[in-house]
Amino acid sequence: MDKSNLFSLLYLFYIHSLKESLHNYISNEQFDLFFYELQEKYAQTNGNEQIRLQKALTALVYDKLEMMRSEGVDNYGYGTLVGDSIKINPEVPKLLKQLADFSSKTNVTRINENGDSIQRYINLWYDFIINPKLKSKLIGKPINILSKSNGEYIGNAAQALNDACIGFLDFEVNWLIFNNTNVEIEIPSSSYIAGKQLSLSFLNDPRHVILYPSKVEVYSVRADGVKTKLDERIIEASSVKKSINTILLSLQKQTNPEKLYILITAPTELQTSGRKPSIACDEIFIY
Repeated sequence: MDKSNLFSLLYLFYIHSLKESLHNYISNEQFDLFFYELQEKYAQTNGNEQIRLQKALTALVYDKLEMMRSEGVDNYGYGTLVGDSIKINPEVPKLLKQLADFSSKTNVTRINENGDSIQRYINLWYDFIINPKLKSKLIGKPINILSKSNGEYIGNAAQALNDACIGFLDFEVNWLIFNNTNVEIEIPSSSYIAGKQLSLSFLNDPRHVILYPSKVEVYSVRADGVKTKLDERIIEASSVKKSINTILLSLQKQTNPEKLYILITAPTELQTSGRKPSIACDEIFIY
């Protein structure tokens, strides 16, 4: 086996989705007891024993980060909600540094058989969670997803787009997926109170027939049902194997709305396999 991809043996949770694992049979508390005890053991060792522990800890640090990413701002998450802002848990940068150090020492450089690198994974943490200084008026507030989704969040779709759990390049974790359909979302004005801008992220992963939508529109809806278009974005198809596109929409034109209505238009491009593409949506932020 390629030693640079030792992760494929040590990666613990993806027989099932990470969300499913955390909710059904993995205890954050029990994992932490084991994880930090092993960290202490590692600090007390040297020589061959330390080298063996480095390989195990490379995977376990990664798993710990993934658990934090999938818990969002809940207990054991990567951050806490302070007002409308997410305060990053100071342990996160330390774990990312440790992951980089272990990767260098063990020559474990990839996180899966697809060749996704540990360094790119670390960069995603900084690009999408740590450096943006995330904030939103919508985290944990009521929204209504009118379209039927599938995948990891099938039983928890109502919270999937405003739980502060950020999606990276792996569609299995923190993305809400819709197969061959437009996506319609309603957000009561009471859930965001005078926000001026909305952002929504999409995943492009042609290998799994997940493509960017063709267009995103946002409307202000009055109590009498009259809609006013506030903004729209046309999204160009991408040939990049994996990428994330964050769309920004202005809410400046709204006047005393009852709710916002978001329409995400499915991509029209068909794959050579004949399968119609899916849309993968991530967090809606309003600020």
